[in-house]
Parts: sequence; structure tokens; C-alpha cells
Amino acid sequence: MRPSARFRRQALFVLASGFWACVFPGSALLAAQSYEHTPLYQKVASPATDAVMIRHASANGVTMDISVASDEAGWSEGLRTDGSPQHQTLHLYIEATESDATFAYDLDVEPVEGTRKIRCTFKRQNADQFSEFKHASQTVPLNGDLAPVLVDDGSTLAISMFADRDKKQKIVQYLHIRLSSAKETAWTTVPVMGQSCVRVR
Repeated sequence: MRPSARFRRQALFVLASGFWACVFPGSALLAAQSYEHTPLYQKVASPATDAVMIRHASANGVTMDISVASDEAGWSEGLRTDGSPQHQTLHLYIEATESDATFAYDLDVEPVEGTRKIRCTFKRQNADQFSEFKHASQTVPLNGDLAPVLVDDGSTLAISMFADRDKKQKIVQYLHIRLSSAKETAWTTVPVMGQSCVRVR
């Protein structure tokens, strides 16, 4: 029997450990999806021991090591950097494929002159950002205070997202934020990085 058009559209192919996996999101929309905390980030000592390093991003003299720990059976994530040489903005998203939901935000990071601190500003993301990659039918809105936060060089922020609050299924993204070295400042960030990782139980 041929799958329905809607089912075929929701099929998501992602690269995982050198092979292609196919993950089909659930057919029912879940109403229990949200960011766990207000504001959406929490300062933590370090990423969880089961977090998987996904990528590094460099912008405005700041470098982030991005890792993810997930209870969700299938997920994907992406990063895009744009702006001028004087100021760049990071666009990030994580898609919970099983729960049919996307978590997305924009982030400005910049060193505070004369200090070892970094100013981080989380912002709501335009709906058309990553439209060529997103498959989920809903995007979870950002909650709480989006005022800039100051962090020390080498700090870690955790962003905890409930893919399914009822089942206690969470995706936690860790941003280890530090001032860039001279080599990292010279990196060229690839403009578009789409669905790059999946964990299948």
C-alpha cells in the first residue's frame, strides 16, 4: 500500500554516523511541547556527560561549542550565520521529528570591550528561516524574558526543550561560549548547515 502524501512529506532523511537514517514523525500533534525554563536558558557548569558534540560556530570574536543530549527518538538540527563582517547573527534550530515540533531562535554574541565577558541576546526567529529544511508542522514559541545576558568567557548555557512534557522527553542544547582564538576568528562559517544529526533508539 502506498503511503499517503502527507506521510511521504513528513519523511525526514538525516545523516547519522556516516549512514542515512529515515525517521517518521508521529501522526498526531502533541500539545505538551515547550521550553522548560523561563528565561529559556540556564547557566550550568558543563554539558551533560551524555551530550553529543554537534558543531562549532564562530561569530563576532566569539566561538560556541554546541552539543545536544536528547530523549527524543529522532531529531535534527541546523545552523546558519549571516550579517556583515562587522556583525553577524547566528540562526539555530532543533527539530523533534517524532513529536513533530521545531525549536528555533536567533542569537547575537559579542565580547564586552575591556572585559572577559560576552553579551548574549536571544531573539525570535523569522518563520521563513530554514524553511527549506524544516518539516515539522509547528514551531514552539520562545517564552520569557529575552533581555541580553552577560556570561563569563568559557561559560555554558543549557536550553532545555520538552518534545513531550507528558512523557518527560527532553532535548537539551548546550552552548559552551568562549572568546575566539586568533585561528578561530579567521574561520569561514558555512552559510547553511542543515539537518545534521539523528539519534534513533
